Parts: sequence; structure tokens; C-alpha cells
Amino acid sequence: APYDDKPVPKVIDFGLAKAIHQSLTENTLHTAHDMVLGTPLYMSPEHAQLNNIDIDTRSDIYSLGVLLYELLTGSTPLEKKRFKQAAWEEMRRMIREEDPPLPSLRLSSAETLPSVAAGRHSEPARLTRLVRGELDWIVMKALEKDRTRRYETANGFAADVLRYLDGQPVQAAPPSRRYRIRKYARRHRAALATSVAIVLLLIIGTAVSSWQALRAVKAEQAAIADRDSAKTSASVAIAASRRAEIVIKFLTQDLLAQADPENNPDGDKVTVRELLDRASDRVNENMPLQREPEVEATIRRVLGSTYDTLGLYQPAEIHYRRALDVFRKIQGENGNDTLEIMAILGQVLRNMERLPEAEQMTRDALILRRDAFGRDHLETLALESNLAILLKDRGKLIEAERMFRDNLAATQRILGIKHEESLISILNLAWMLEATGQTEKLREAASLLRDHLEEFKNVFGEDKPKFLMALHEFAESLRLLGELVEAEQCNRQCLERSERVFGPTHDETLGTMNNLGLCLLGQGKVAEAEVLFRKIESVESISFPESVRLATTRNNLALSLDRGGKSTEAIELYRKSLPAFKGVYGGGNPQTLRLLLNFARALRDDGQFHEALVIYETFIADSRLEPIPTYPDWARLPIDWGIVHLRLQEFDLAGAKFREAIAYCDRNSLDTWLRAYAQTCLGDTFLHEQKFAEAEPLLLAGYNGMKLRESMIPKQGASRLSEALERLVQLYTEWHAAATDKVYDAKAAEWQQKLDEINAAANAEPLPTTGNAK
Repeated sequence: APYDDKPVPKVIDFGLAKAIHQSLTENTLHTAHDMVLGTPLYMSPEHAQLNNIDIDTRSDIYSLGVLLYELLTGSTPLEKKRFKQAAWEEMRRMIREEDPPLPSLRLSSAETLPSVAAGRHSEPARLTRLVRGELDWIVMKALEKDRTRRYETANGFAADVLRYLDGQPVQAAPPSRRYRIRKYARRHRAALATSVAIVLLLIIGTAVSSWQALRAVKAEQAAIADRDSAKTSASVAIAASRRAEIVIKFLTQDLLAQADPENNPDGDKVTVRELLDRASDRVNENMPLQREPEVEATIRRVLGSTYDTLGLYQPAEIHYRRALDVFRKIQGENGNDTLEIMAILGQVLRNMERLPEAEQMTRDALILRRDAFGRDHLETLALESNLAILLKDRGKLIEAERMFRDNLAATQRILGIKHEESLISILNLAWMLEATGQTEKLREAASLLRDHLEEFKNVFGEDKPKFLMALHEFAESLRLLGELVEAEQCNRQCLERSERVFGPTHDETLGTMNNLGLCLLGQGKVAEAEVLFRKIESVESISFPESVRLATTRNNLALSLDRGGKSTEAIELYRKSLPAFKGVYGGGNPQTLRLLLNFARALRDDGQFHEALVIYETFIADSRLEPIPTYPDWARLPIDWGIVHLRLQEFDLAGAKFREAIAYCDRNSLDTWLRAYAQTCLGDTFLHEQKFAEAEPLLLAGYNGMKLRESMIPKQGASRLSEALERLVQLYTEWHAAATDKVYDAKAAEWQQKLDEINAAANAEPLPTTGNAK
């Protein structure tokens, strides 16, 4: 190509020179339009097209991006193992359509991370942190499927890498002022670390001193307005001014002075956390503050809030509790500051996963606030919503639902139907209704959200968190109703927006990814669901180790592994998750019991019957500690338990469990296919004992009941209907053999024909895809 009027050679696709316009010699090799040359793992999407006439140097940029990805992670963007197993057309599709995970995500989820990190002279966690962010952006810009969004030249690509190494803003980064300021601060870390801390604390100090000054001014105004009590009010104003002076003195002498290099053994590298910790020590030692308890409480409240904002909940709790003690003594139980700190403490305890304490603190605050400000005060309604969320977390679904309904009615009456707070109350109620698992309440949740989605979009904006949360919950209600195709579409729409707005590792993005995985699992797309759950686990195992959140993801991953025939790995994940669930929720909470059902079922399917029985017996004892809500899925518990006894040929024990499941459904008026399934299982116990007359009515009622409710049976339980038919065929075959009655032989043939028809229909259905849906 001409460059400054001189011909300059260009090499296209590493190791493969290609004439793209005209012959260079009579022996020049032209790439045919229906022929692709090159190494697939390093090949650009446009190069993988059959009619790739329009190839330019941006194809090189893609290949360079693959090399950088491999240098950083030890793996190519598209995994070599999958490439080796794929046909050529599938390779081309993967190159053109599949987006690789971010390098940092690939690293964090790779089993080879320790060896990769060792080869780069780094710790695994540190290597992942180094790659996350700018290097992710650089690599993914080079690997864009749309070549117009890649770097224009290799020089531009190289220059961006050099910018990263020099601590300069990279071109691949989103063009935000916040990012560029952060980069500047990183290059001048030593000079700016103290400044940032001081600015933060000055803001805190200004807020505190302004608050004190405002109180002083109000006291002075009260003194002027009420001349009869002028002397008293003036003394109050003087006291408030003195408190403001103490606050300012504390901030300047006891706190900000700690940033002075003379007081800082680490020179100018003091961090905000260090300043906060030193401030905490100074509060304990400062005698003037102890003589002014209200000032001390105010400072502790601000320090607690700052720790809380940084996610440092333990020191935040300490300051909040000491401030609460002081405000209780000064203002009493109904004081505004007292009630505000109680409400905040409830949220801090919830964040620390100390749910019983959080519930008690929030409940006490709500009772006091109702007494002080009334039922319809906005702060009362907000606190009521917090308590309802905690009750839902703890599995107290009946009380939580009542409180959410009352809260929505009051909010709409006071603020109007289309107010932001009213919409949030609708979202909370729908979330609550989903937790019940009851069909009519799931329909109510879906209807509520469908009717108000447009209002969420108009009030909050379609790319804002509240609208995405509403879309997320709407998709979840559809999934729980079994409307999986529409639920998948909504989840994919929500996931695309969440990744764009929040980024790939944000809580909202991960939550939607989790729900999409469950949706895919319900449709039998096990492999694709497993990929999503592994992505979530790779992020949460770093960000939320030992948390119930990570345990929930591992439960879902184990579910996908179990259904994919990987029961050994699934059992280990269930075993890891159980302590976190029991520690946070307790043994009888529905969350724990769901995990229990999955874990014991995996043990049963793996042939570990005795351990499955131990798990059932231990946790059923725990379940009596808390009332279990009416929920169709709990009928699974005695059914699964009974199946274990049946496999062990303990027929009396098995029959007792199946009867327990039937009674549970009858007692709670549950119209569910599980009752009919329990009847077939009970009939099977009699069939094993060759009690044909007792087995027949149960097996017939069970099959007919499931057939009538066939639409309720989830995809993973579709074989239950053919299972019931097999038992009827077996019943009449064995009965005929025992009684030599042609009637039974004819009945066996009749049911066999129905079984053959069902099996033929099942075999004719296409297998569910496990690829990336578009």
C-alpha cells in the first residue's frame, strides 16, 4: 500500500502472506472466496467468513489481541479443548459469534491460576487484580467482533499498552472523568493519598460542625422569639456553640493532625482506613469529648457511617452502638437520633448476616417510631419495609407478606399510585410473593410487574437500577410460573442492559445471570446453565468468600452438575454450602430446606442412601424450630425420603413417608402434581410386596392425577408420567403371572400401548440446545 508515495509491504495474518488485490508474481497464491487459510484460534471474525475479500490490517489487531490474552491468562480467548472437539463450521461460528470472558474472569475461574501466577512471578489474587480493569479493556477492544471498534493500527494498540505501563489513561477505557482522575491519583499516589483522606474527613467535619452550628443558630432564634425563656435559650445556644467548637478542635487537632508526616510513621502514605482507626482511638482518649456526650455520640455516628460506607461493618457497629447508648440517655427511647441509629444498626447487622439480631433491632425501632411519629409517617413506612425484608430473609413469609401489603396500601394512599416509593413497594411485594412459590401468588406477582413495567421505565429510566430490578423480578416470576421461554427472553434483555450499565461483575448483573441460569436449567439447557453459574462463582469466591451468597451460587451450580450427571462434584458443592445456609438462616428456614432437598436427592441418586437418611433426619429435627410456610415443593421432602427407604426395601417406612406427603397436600388444599406422584410411589411400595389389589387404585389415581396436571410438571420431572405407566404395566404383568387371568394380560397390553405412545412422542422431540441463544 502507498505510504508517502512509497510502496510499503503489509503482512496479513501471522505467518501467512496473502495478496489481496492483484498478483505479485505469476506464482502468487490467491485465497479463494470459499476457502479460509490461517490458524483458527488466532483468526479474526471477518477472516473466518467464506467470502473474506475485504480483509485489512485490523485483522492483525484481533490476532495481536489473542496473543496478549494468552500472555496474560495462559489460555487463548476461545478454549483450545473446545476447538479440537468442534467441526470446522462450528469453529467458524465460535470465532464469529462467541465473546470470550474478560481476561480477569478467565484467570479467576481457571484451575491453572496458581501455575499461571507462578509463571508470572505473582500471587494468584494479585495477578487477577492486576489484569482486572485497564488490561481487560485493552484486550477486549482488540478482540471486538466489529473491527470498526478495534484499534486502527498495531502502533495504536502498542501505545495503549505503554500508557497502561506508564500509569497514563488508556484509550480503551470508557471516556469518564472519574476514571482519568483515578489514573492521575494512581500516578501521584504518595502525594495525593493524604489529600484524599483529608478532603473526605473535612467533608465529614464540615457536616458535623455545620450540624452543631445550625443547632446553635436555631437555639439563638428560639431565644429571640421567646423572650420569657431568653435566658434559658441563650444558655442552650452557648452550649451548642461550645459543642461545635469541641467538634472542630477534635477534627483539626486530634484527627486531621494525624495526616501530618511528623505524626505519621509511614510518611505521606496514610490511608483513609488508618485515619478512621486513629480517630476512633482519639475519641476514646479525648476527655473534653467525654464531658460532652452528645458531641461524642455525633462524632461516633459520623465515624460509623464512614466505616459503613466502606463496607467495614464491625467497626461501624461499635461506633453506632456507643452513639445509640448516649442518645438513649440524652433523648430517651423515642428520640429522633435514637430511632435513626436503631434503624441503621438493623441494616448493618443484616449486612453482617446476623439476621435474628437485625430483626429484633428493626422491630424495636419500628414499634418506637410508630409510637413517636404515627403509622403513616414516611420514616415509619421505610422502617416497616426494612423489617418485612428481614422477615422474608428469615423465612417468616406469612408475616412478611402481610407487612408488605400494608406498606404498599399506605404508601399509595399517602404518596399516590405512581410515586417512586409506591413503585418500590410494588417491587417488594412481588419479590415477596415469588418467595411463597404458590401458583396464585406467582400469577399476582407477574401481573403486578407486567402492569407497572412501563411506569418503572418512565419514572426511573430504562437503563436505571430500579427499572432493571423490576424487569429482573418480572422474569423471575415468569420462570417460577413455568413460562420459561418468555422468562429467558426477559432475562437476556435484562442481562445485556446490566452488563452495559453496571459492568460484568456488578451485583445486579450477577443476580440476573443467576436467574438466567435457573431458567436455562428448567428448560434442560444444563451445559449453558453450568457455564453461567461457574462465572458467578468465580467472581463471588473472590469478593464474597465464606458468604451465604456464594453458598447460594454453589447450590445452583451443584444443581446443574447433578442434572448433567456430575453427581460427585455436585455433592461436594452441596456439602460446602450447607454450613453457610445453616449459620445464617437456621436449620428450619425454607432456604436451608431447599438446599437440603437438593443435597439429599443427589446423595440418593449417587447411591449414598444412609447418608441421605442422616441428612433428612438431622435437618427435619431443625425444621421444627421455625414454622414452615404452605408451599407445594415441601411435599417433595417426604416423597424423596420415602424413595430412599424404598430403595433400601424398607417398605413400611417408605409407605409412611408417601402418606405424609399426600396428607400435607390435602391439609393445605394444594392442587399439585406432587400429590399424584406420591400416590404412584405409595402404590409402588405395595407392588414391591406383590399386594396387587392395594397397589392398583393408587397407581391408577396417581397416573390420572399427573396426566390431568401434566402442564405443572417441570421439564426435569417429565419422566414421572412414563414412570407411572411403567408401574401399571408391571402391576398387570405380574398380576397376570400370579393369577393367570387374561383380564390382567389385556390390561398390561393396554397400558403398554400408552407407554409406547409417550416414549415415541418423547423421542420425536428435538433435544434442547445447550448453545448460546440469540
